[in-house]
Amino acid sequence: MNSTDRHNRRLLLKRTAMALGVVALSPGVLAAATTELPTGPVDTVFTSDQAELIQVLAELIIPTTATPGAIGAGVPEFIGRLVATTFNDVHQQTFLDGLTAMNQATLKKFKTNLVAADDRQRSHIMDWLEDSTFAQSSESPEFQAYKELKELTVFGYYTSEIGATQELQYAPVPGAYRGNLPLKEVGKTWATANLF
Repeated sequence: MNSTDRHNRRLLLKRTAMALGVVALSPGVLAAATTELPTGPVDTVFTSDQAELIQVLAELIIPTTATPGAIGAGVPEFIGRLVATTFNDVHQQTFLDGLTAMNQATLKKFKTNLVAADDRQRSHIMDWLEDSTFAQSSESPEFQAYKELKELTVFGYYTSEIGATQELQYAPVPGAYRGNLPLKEVGKTWATANLF
C-alpha cells in the first residue's frame, strides 16, 4: 500500500467516523481512524505480561477459523503501535492500568489469569468480561480496558488486508448499489459496495 492509498483510507475512515458521530467511538478507535501510524520501529509501552494478555484476548475475540484470526492479521502489533504512538500520556496510562487491573481481577475471581487459563477457564473469563463490561456498563478500569481492547481488535482486524479481503468480500472499485438482496445471493458481508 503506497502513501496515497494509506492517506485515502485514513481520510475515508475519518469521514466515516464523523458521519457516524464521534461520540459513539472510543478514543482509541477514533485515534486509529484519524491518525496515520508510523511505519518504522516503535518502542512498546506494554510489559511482557500486558503484551501476552493482548495477544490472548485478541485471538479470543477474533479466533482463527477458516480465515486467519486477529493474530494472523497483525492486530496485537496494530494495537501496540497505536497505543505507543497516538494515545496521549493520560489515555495510555489509563489503558495500561486497565490491563493490569484486568489481570488482577481475573486472578482474584478465577484463581488464574487469561494467559495461564485453560480453554474452559478462558471461556468463563470471557463470559464474565462480556457480561460485566456490556450488560452492566461498568466503569471499573478492567472493564473499560476490555471494552476498548475489543473495539480496537475489531477495528484493527476489519481494516487489515486479511480482514477486508479474506473475512469480508472486497471489491476495490465498487459498482452499482443493490441494497435489498437475500443473503444467500450475497454470501459474505462486503467490506465495500458489492458488484453484481
